[in-house]
Amino acid sequence: MKIEDIILCPACKSKLNIAEQNYICSNCSTSYKIISNIPVLLSEETQKNIQSLEKYFNNKYAESKDPWGYESSAAEKMKYDFVINLIRKINPDLKSILDVGCSFGYLSNKLSLISENVTGLDVSIHALTNAKEKYHRDNLNFICASAANIPLKDNAFEIVTLCDGLNGMDLTGAARDNAVKESYRVLKRNGYALFTDYLKPSQFEDYINYINKSEYKIKEVIYLNDRFWYKLKYAGHSFRNNSFFKKILSSISIGKALSIISSLFGKRGSNHICVVAQKSE
Repeated sequence: MKIEDIILCPACKSKLNIAEQNYICSNCSTSYKIISNIPVLLSEETQKNIQSLEKYFNNKYAESKDPWGYESSAAEKMKYDFVINLIRKINPDLKSILDVGCSFGYLSNKLSLISENVTGLDVSIHALTNAKEKYHRDNLNFICASAANIPLKDNAFEIVTLCDGLNGMDLTGAARDNAVKESYRVLKRNGYALFTDYLKPSQFEDYINYINKSEYKIKEVIYLNDRFWYKLKYAGHSFRNNSFFKKILSSISIGKALSIISSLFGKRGSNHICVVAQKSE
């Protein structure tokens, strides 16, 4: 799957044609930049709406190579391993995945090992250029775009992931509603979306109800049993720069042990929820 075959104009959802270092809409003639071979497909309206959010993310990405601890914390690594194994179970013969809010591409890269084609989408071009430099796979592409306005063709993907998406990307109101609708639109019939988010246990029910009100049909709800790991992390905040404490937080063995303890408390032992939803028409 070539990226040129599935991208669309974010303003009018028409075909884009490449011209030098830009994409030009065949319908409205709007021009979009290409930076480091990454299409920057943000409409003028979207750019205005996300300026503060994009600035925040770009600053975070500029100050650290791993601002969210994706590659240095046991809980994050275990979460992404969980997502990979779950997707393998759902569809062991994948052709296409869209990773919404892909950040530095950590999950996108892992997904490229189990799917023929992976597209990572994020609003931060800074994050995406870093991802592009780090991960070199022929079946992995990135686009700079908004989750609330996905400039990709209808029915293009078998799986869509929104990991730390609806809540983690600070989407609210219409933007959150549109992100769910857009993920649904780009899914193939009978395709699956995985929504994972960091929440308080008291927020789980509202989160499930929110997705339930969409066009999706919820197939499964899973709690990740990671609350004790996060309690350890925040309890030791004053030691966050201590090398020994960092080793503890990065230890998969300790992470698994804390997960077992957390599981004894049911959903109250989780901070991450995963909702598996299906598109059926």
